[in-house]
Amino acid sequence: MGVVASRVKNSKPAQRTPPHALWVYYRRQLLIFSLYSLLFALERLVCEGGLRQVAVHIDITQVGRHGFPADSIRTEADLNPLRDAFTHLVLEVREKTGLPLELAHNCTVTGRNIDFIAELVRWFLAKPRRTQIWRNLSFLPEANTGRTTFSENPVSPNLVWQKICDGVGQSLEGHAFMGGHPDCNRGATLLMSRRSGTVMALLPSKAETQQLLAAFLDKIGALSTITTDGDPNLTGGSTLLPWRLAGALAQNPFLAVRAFVHFVGLLCDGSIPSDFLFALLLGQAHTINIGTHNFMHASLVAAADRDPVVRARLDACVFKGAVKNRKSGEWEAVPMCAMNEGGWSQLYAERLGIADRQSSVEPND
Repeated sequence: MGVVASRVKNSKPAQRTPPHALWVYYRRQLLIFSLYSLLFALERLVCEGGLRQVAVHIDITQVGRHGFPADSIRTEADLNPLRDAFTHLVLEVREKTGLPLELAHNCTVTGRNIDFIAELVRWFLAKPRRTQIWRNLSFLPEANTGRTTFSENPVSPNLVWQKICDGVGQSLEGHAFMGGHPDCNRGATLLMSRRSGTVMALLPSKAETQQLLAAFLDKIGALSTITTDGDPNLTGGSTLLPWRLAGALAQNPFLAVRAFVHFVGLLCDGSIPSDFLFALLLGQAHTINIGTHNFMHASLVAAADRDPVVRARLDACVFKGAVKNRKSGEWEAVPMCAMNEGGWSQLYAERLGIADRQSSVEPND
């Protein structure tokens, strides 16, 4: 998310006004202006453009945020007020528009902030209302993507996953998450009970549960878990997921009976605590996706045509950016690793070339 910047020209503050006080005043006014501008823009995008989800990248490896000087940020907790600001911003958009809007949180993980990841996960999970806004928590282990400074001792994806599990307070089965290529993504879906404020893995790690899920997906193919799609005027703003699930089970009665028997068994052996059952029945539970996304080294991406594994990862990518093809004029979804490796450099070069050509024909002031 960008921040609006402005400059005050020809201003002559009173002689007794300390320069730092004047800067604090202008910085505060600029931040207020930025938030109001963002609120107005989000309202229009939600109402007129159908915007339902926004990804926000916040971590201490970033610098230059208004109100958060780089030299004052020591831990990820120092940026929690900024995360809270986005939380309240979305709540206000929801209240004003009556439409759903959710956030996804991205966080780059390096040696500088690896020790704060568990604490950050606990902060998100501490308040059920907070995770109703931030529905996806993605942690990105540092990678030499071709456009960032790479550490001498980068953190490993396994270490990042361990910190996530420490924050959740449970050992999670990261490979139960099905999205993209297994070398790229590792994650789990959590179920949050708003009755007790506790979480559990949505899918128990038992082999029988995994086999039942595989059989279910083999029958129905896929099931969208997006909670913000559909016409809110028809659904009352509620998710369509329960209806999709009920419809899929109704079309497969044998599988539905098998799933019911297995669900009862999970309740009886304590795999699903009774609190979560009541929370589900009362509509007081929601899901949170949490995991890691591993970007590829730029040299690997450059050799994708000669490496079938890298090519498979790019073909299965679920982390893409919208880029306009300059030749065809069509918008394309490009894997972010490909953008990091060369796409951004090409795009910047094109834009700088256009800017240079425009400035060469403009008359001098």
